[in-house]
Amino acid sequence: MIGALNVRVILKKHILKFLKMLQDKERIKIKEKLLQLEKFPETTLDIKRLRGERKEVYRCRIGKYRALFYPEYKKKLIVVFDFNKREKIYD
Repeated sequence: MIGALNVRVILKKHILKFLKMLQDKERIKIKEKLLQLEKFPETTLDIKRLRGERKEVYRCRIGKYRALFYPEYKKKLIVVFDFNKREKIYD
């Protein structure tokens, strides 16, 4: 498992574009939650592992949005590869 020290959260470029479209208040709240992933798996966020995935993929619930991510233990990274509203994320 990754410890809370020296872990970085990486967001894919399309997620950064998506976040820029949101209102400032909402964007700040989401960024704060995503930064809490640095403490994974000890974080208090609503996180669940997705079933049926070949990789170790998790979803993080942030209000009406979901972030999909996977940990890269050797590189001490959390890679957020998808982010969208709940009704669109699992398509």
